[in-house]
Amino acid sequence: MYYGLDKMPESGWYMSSDNGMDWKSGSTYLTAGESRGATKLPMGAKPYPTYYFRKNLYLPDTTDIINITFQIDYDDDYILFLNGREIATSQQKLNWNDHGSYGHKLHNSLLDGGTQGQGYTTVHLTGSQLSHLRNGDNLVAVAIKQHEEISSDAAFTLSASGWVRSYTSQNLEEFYMSLDNDTIATWSIAFSVLMVLCSMAYVHIRLKQR
Repeated sequence: MYYGLDKMPESGWYMSSDNGMDWKSGSTYLTAGESRGATKLPMGAKPYPTYYFRKNLYLPDTTDIINITFQIDYDDDYILFLNGREIATSQQKLNWNDHGSYGHKLHNSLLDGGTQGQGYTTVHLTGSQLSHLRNGDNLVAVAIKQHEEISSDAAFTLSASGWVRSYTSQNLEEFYMSLDNDTIATWSIAFSVLMVLCSMAYVHIRLKQR
């Protein structure tokens, strides 16, 4: 989901997945002022200073998840939340509670093809951050900011991958299918599964807007 208005969403938007009429669905990439991308974000003469996104990810059992890595492509700054807790940001000193403020640096997305630090940023959840996961619904929320008022475009996409401990292919298949049945969420989840040594399985969870 993305927020469709040129203002900050309701208080605690990154803690609640109660989507009102101002939250819209779309496919990634989500872009503004950019010819490429599956979903066009709303904008005025220029892109909004800040855009907001969130996804409710259903995990039936987090017991055997031992690692999750997010990859985010954005333009120009970002902040990432998991279940209402800040996980990572490109700029610690930004005021993310001020919708109209701008970022501190230029970061081109891969769609932009520029030279200013473009490409995916990788975020590995620490042990303490993994403890924020819960069985059932988990809310992933992201905001991105433009570099300056004259910024001409915005872009966003997100993916996640993780290690899950599995001792039989049957258990792995059950976990895989449970995630795949997340039909309520606006972002779809696609998976690729690779068996590795020591009875470990790698589950790649691809998040994309649909």
